[in-house]
Amino acid sequence: MRTSRSGCVGVKSSLQENGDIDCFLAISVTCEDQKDCAYNLRIEQQGFEYVEQSSKAVENFTASPPQPILENEYVNGNVSYDKMRYYYLPVAREDYGNSLILLNKTQIFSRGENGDSRMLINLQNNTSDEEGTGFNYTQWIYPNDNRAGAVTATLNNTWPEIIEPCEEIMTDFCANADGCTYIIGVAGSTEET
Repeated sequence: MRTSRSGCVGVKSSLQENGDIDCFLAISVTCEDQKDCAYNLRIEQQGFEYVEQSSKAVENFTASPPQPILENEYVNGNVSYDKMRYYYLPVAREDYGNSLILLNKTQIFSRGENGDSRMLINLQNNTSDEEGTGFNYTQWIYPNDNRAGAVTATLNNTWPEIIEPCEEIMTDFCANADGCTYIIGVAGSTEET
């Protein structure tokens, strides 16, 4: 395993617009002779945890960076009762009619019974990371139990939650935007016993 601890090189602006510098990491894998190959890549971010927020609308909401979801990938996690974990998925214009967001609630860690959860989503425009354009994550409209563009709650801990965003709304909302992103909230629906 190779570990890198170098500082940010070539950073042009603060993502938080407060002077703090965060790095962007891009990794590519090239296989010899343009053939298919297998690889295992693990990235850990030390000193940072994605936090749970209240699923209710609260006056003292403080945005923390949501966890990214890479295209066609999945993210594992868990969430407490009436708490929310936020994720974001950037949307490419060519995918406006081909998006589907699935929350699979089956137990992958084999520790106890599954709890139920629900999924809420907002579409956020102007999320470009170009300096001087778009909103940073502190200005995004995060979904909660009182305000969300779409909500799914099957009330069954073994059924998945599925949201298929409407292409027409995406086209209208994102047509002249500097980037568009799904802000996805996963909220715990089972009371702890």
